[in-house]
Amino acid sequence: MRGLTKGEQSTVSSPRLTLFSRLGGFLVDIHSGTYIVQNVADAEVEPATIGTETTIDVVAHKLGTGRYALLTGDTSTWSYGTHRVIVTYKLSATGVEHTQVIEFEILGAIDWVNGQGYLGYASTRRIYGDGYALRAEVDVAQLHRRIREYSMLVNSWTGRMGFHPIYATLRLEGQDAEALLLEEAVIAIDQITDSYGNAYEAANYRVYNRHLDGGPDDRYNPKVDRFVCETQDGRIRVLGSWPQGNQNLLVSGVFGFTDPEPGESTVEQVSLGTTPDDLARVIGVLISRQLQDPLVSDPTVQTPGSIRSMRTRDQAVTFGGAAGASGDAGTAGAMTGDPLLDQILVRYSKPVFAQYVGAEANKQVAPWRPWP
Repeated sequence: MRGLTKGEQSTVSSPRLTLFSRLGGFLVDIHSGTYIVQNVADAEVEPATIGTETTIDVVAHKLGTGRYALLTGDTSTWSYGTHRVIVTYKLSATGVEHTQVIEFEILGAIDWVNGQGYLGYASTRRIYGDGYALRAEVDVAQLHRRIREYSMLVNSWTGRMGFHPIYATLRLEGQDAEALLLEEAVIAIDQITDSYGNAYEAANYRVYNRHLDGGPDDRYNPKVDRFVCETQDGRIRVLGSWPQGNQNLLVSGVFGFTDPEPGESTVEQVSLGTTPDDLARVIGVLISRQLQDPLVSDPTVQTPGSIRSMRTRDQAVTFGGAAGASGDAGTAGAMTGDPLLDQILVRYSKPVFAQYVGAEANKQVAPWRPWP
């Protein structure tokens, strides 16, 4: 989740809020679109629309292919807490109308000079609404600090770039093979260029992001396959490969480990996915424990997995290694100290990635095979 300091504006030169538009594996331009901003800070209060509906200028607001700045105007009177942008857009004049919802937080200027450094995988609205903290006891500013702290830790524990759509350019090494293995789950590709600035034609490679459109889960093995086809009786042969080199390929696009949106139409493959709900639960529990034990002195609160036995009448506690899912000591709890939370985080962790010298020697000529 993004952040915007109170009084700060999202502009074309400083696009704190951005619309990403994809079609299949690639970023694509939209035909038209509009958006509104709503205050949704309190789950018990109906959303309040701020200002009026704004039209996206597909020329003036464009940041690049499939990327558009969402302008906010003056935010100095906006209240602290969770807000959202609801974007409605079309890819063509007669195309299907799509909706994209982008949540963000209005931050305090004391802690945040601008919103660029804010990261949140849980909204303050959810932390309050799900009972992890009480508004009467904890203010929004404190929650913002805690949410960012634990969200950054989630990234560190899992080894991921992020769990929401992020536009970035990855510098990768070609292996003289069909597959270009990515280090991050891919949502949509903008372009791929070599170290000399030459761009590869998008028609000559496939992007593996099928999980966003009801297909197999490619998040644990994201890649881009290059192919140059010659046909023979309805079959193809892969003749192309990514050139071998050291950080010789630049892959620009939108990346992030997001969950597919249930019920999403596949008529036009446009969904970016959503931040996994489990991560908000992990962050909420950690915040709740920090509020109960701010000095981190009570192991029954901070590391419940390390307790082997308790006797309440005599207040006796026996400690041991953190218990794993099977109850064995020392098999889990290395991240949060709680094996139940760690089980969630392990599910989202980056798998081990290994390469070895001479891997290119195992490359074989691709056989003829049916299409696709």
